Amino acid sequence: MLLLLVSITTTTTAVAVTLAFNFGVFSNGNDDILGNFNSIGSTSKIYAQPSIAGTNQITIAASSTLFSPLTKAAYNQLKVIVNYETKDVSLINTRINGVMQVSLSNGSLVKMSSFPNGFIVNQTGTIQFATSFADKSIQNVKADIILTGLDKSTPLSNIITTHVALNNTGPLL
Repeated sequence: MLLLLVSITTTTTAVAVTLAFNFGVFSNGNDDILGNFNSIGSTSKIYAQPSIAGTNQITIAASSTLFSPLTKAAYNQLKVIVNYETKDVSLINTRINGVMQVSLSNGSLVKMSSFPNGFIVNQTGTIQFATSFADKSIQNVKADIILTGLDKSTPLSNIITTHVALNNTGPLL
């Protein structure tokens, strides 16, 4: 199969490598695209995972992170603003998706969120990931974010991780 990939155009090769990587590494039986990266840690507050072969079509970085109470007193909300740059021009003006996996500091999954219908990717841009929690006892969370194909399982970007403490200075609107 490798000889076949060498004779295919560059764009097709990138797709084939991505799919082969996706089925070989990310498939852990739970359809959890971020599950294999939960054990990776850092002393930084926000960091990006090293680029994975086949996932360098888009580069992402966290711009800002906020975890605060909402005006509805029963909920707290996590917002992460992500900047992106598309390296693969064939993706520009196509619909992709993104996944945010939120965990407690002990690694317990709290919530996964994504975009119901995806979004159109440009050369560069900003994406807001947000999710709310009714459990007011949650004071610290870890969010892992990756951009994916519309299917939510084909990785297109690096993974960024942010660790956030609840900010009780005022509600988000």
